Amino acid sequence: MALPYGLRALRHRDYRLFWVGQLVSRVGTWMQSVAQSWLVLELTNSPLRLGLISTLQFSPVLLFAFLGGVVSDRVRKRRLIIATQVAMMFQALALAALVWSGHVQYWHVAVLAAMYGIANSMDMPARQSYVVELTGKDDLMSAIALNSAVFNSARVVGPALAGIFIARYGVAAAFLVNGVSFLAVLAALYAMRIEGAPHPRGKATIREEIVQGVTYATRTPHITLVLGLLLFVSLFVINFNVIVPLFARDVLGQGAHGFGLLMAALGIGAMFGALGVASLSLRRPSTTVVIIALAVGVTYAIGMAARALFGITV
Repeated sequence: MALPYGLRALRHRDYRLFWVGQLVSRVGTWMQSVAQSWLVLELTNSPLRLGLISTLQFSPVLLFAFLGGVVSDRVRKRRLIIATQVAMMFQALALAALVWSGHVQYWHVAVLAAMYGIANSMDMPARQSYVVELTGKDDLMSAIALNSAVFNSARVVGPALAGIFIARYGVAAAFLVNGVSFLAVLAALYAMRIEGAPHPRGKATIREEIVQGVTYATRTPHITLVLGLLLFVSLFVINFNVIVPLFARDVLGQGAHGFGLLMAALGIGAMFGALGVASLSLRRPSTTVVIIALAVGVTYAIGMAARALFGITV
């Protein structure tokens, strides 16, 4: 039976395995994101320290993603992804053990957040380039839409579950569930046949390849536009790991359960956006669509700020 265009990537056996493993693991990742933010607030009651955790977790992606892209071209991608997933699994289990033992301190969370960020800076480029080899270029748009659907579906389920687990069993339970969820993606990776062989290497060094990539991006208008938009959104819009827990606790007077539901609501909106991307997968989305999406995100950020500062809605 022929699949709809948006689902055509599922024709590929290895991509199906990869997709299912990612679905399970992403739910756990979002559970940990909620639990980590709530844990920092419980330990420090400091918005500044909560923001520093996000900085430590995401700065390595900014600093080392270029290196991660070059490394993923030089090694077998499946093996690299297995290594990074194992590293992130142990990070989650370490947090669970520290919390359950009663010995967790702020600096523990900070160090482990930085370790997660370093592993993620290697994992993201490898995973994204690996998908191309799993589906081929003809089904790549379908794979991108399906990956977005996984990510955003997990944004609905993961935070909601995290709120329930934290309220009933404490933050350690959410970290443990995330650690266990990595077993699904690891099992899928071990069952897959495509290795993601290294690209043929030229004489360029790692530094020269990074410079070549940056030069190509800056000289290609569409890539420059997308990177600029991502930078803007990352700096001013996608800061919900810091803003939403504070908003839930200090403005709305909610606990961990309410925080999880707010994060799930963000995921519902993002999931509808992913469905929109899937419906446009036959053609390239126009720049206008991208700008409109950015405007919606900026409106959300302004509305949150106005509600928190002045008690009004936008």
